[in-house]
Amino acid sequence: MLIIIARKQTRIGELLREKFVFQLVIRQKGQNILNLQGQILALQNNPLGNMADGRRLPVLTMIAPVLGKTKPYIGQEPPDDYLDRFIQSILFAQGHMTALENANAGDFDDAVK
Repeated sequence: MLIIIARKQTRIGELLREKFVFQLVIRQKGQNILNLQGQILALQNNPLGNMADGRRLPVLTMIAPVLGKTKPYIGQEPPDDYLDRFIQSILFAQGHMTALENANAGDFDDAVK
C-alpha cells in the first residue's frame, strides 16, 4: 500500500515538473512572439531608406506598366526567345537607365575604399 502511494507521489512530482517546464516554454514562446511583432511593427512604420530611390523612381514608373503586361515564362517557348522579347519590351528605357547609372556612379566610392 505504501509503495503504491509512493509511486503516485513520484508520478505527481514528475507531472508537476513537466507542467512547470511547459509553462516556461510557453512563456518564452509568447515573449518571442511579442518581440517579433514589435520588430515587424517597427519595420512597417519605419521603412528602410534607400538613397538611390529618388533617382530610380522615374525609371521604375516607366518600366512598371511594361513589366505588368509581360506574361511569366511557362516553358512554351525557348528561353532565349522569351528573354529577347522581354529585353525588347524594356529597351525603350535604356537611355534613362544609362543616365541613372551615371548619376549613381560616385555614390559608393567610400564603401569600396
